Amino acid sequence: MDSLILESGNYSIVCSLNERSIYLKITDNIGFLQYESNIDSKELRLNIDLSDAFMIIKHCFEEEEGYEVKFTHTTDTLKLQFNALVGGFLKMKFDIYLKERVMSNDGQLTMTLNKLEQKINGLEKQLHKKYEMLEDLTEKLSYSMIYLGCGGGFQINLNVFMNIKTLTLDQCQCVNFNLIQYLYQLNELTLSSNYTYSSITFSSKTLTDLKIYNSGHLTSVHSINNIPQLKKLYVLECRALTNIPSILSSYDHKIKQLIFQGCTSINVVEMQTYCQKNHIQLDIK
Repeated sequence: MDSLILESGNYSIVCSLNERSIYLKITDNIGFLQYESNIDSKELRLNIDLSDAFMIIKHCFEEEEGYEVKFTHTTDTLKLQFNALVGGFLKMKFDIYLKERVMSNDGQLTMTLNKLEQKINGLEKQLHKKYEMLEDLTEKLSYSMIYLGCGGGFQINLNVFMNIKTLTLDQCQCVNFNLIQYLYQLNELTLSSNYTYSSITFSSKTLTDLKIYNSGHLTSVHSINNIPQLKKLYVLECRALTNIPSILSSYDHKIKQLIFQGCTSINVVEMQTYCQKNHIQLDIK
């Protein structure tokens, strides 16, 4: 028994050659209606064998060169108009009418599930396409550079041109801290005496390690909550820094290690108490 299963436009098609008839079942994937029938030689009204008629129907459904089929809906019937150019010279035209299949409750439920599955498949294709576009954009961005330098003046410091996927950054002179947030893979940042702000003035969604040293201006780590993934804070010779426990207690953080050296304004007992209570490793000298 020869058979054919394929998708053509909005239709799912099942066609098979039996001993005395050709079985056709067509599903409209938009309206989710089904049409089927067993077509014998008399209904085809063709002076050819049933097997030859099946091959012509098959070629039309497969849209081979010289073969085509048109679908036309009526109230409860699907009309199939076959046009074939057999052997490149013999034109054949014939119609087949399929009755709409009246489905049971189980059949209707199956069709509803098929409809939902079709919608899900469509959404999956859209998501996959958007994912590929995002992947392509990410690949292009990975080669992008960002200028972290401050504005003003005519001199450009080439040292502050950074790849946008930089993992580690040592502060360069005259850095625009507002742009650090765009280094989307940054893990480690070191700020030296060039850091002239009294508190944390930048944000980062990826930074895990922050080191600040020799900054006489830093008095607070207020706004450190703008670095939600921070796990290690190392502060060296920032003598004006105070009130760290009260600031860290004001928000939920992921800090697991605090290191302070030469930060003479920090209350050591208060710091030790806070770290012990919150299971944070503390090294303070």
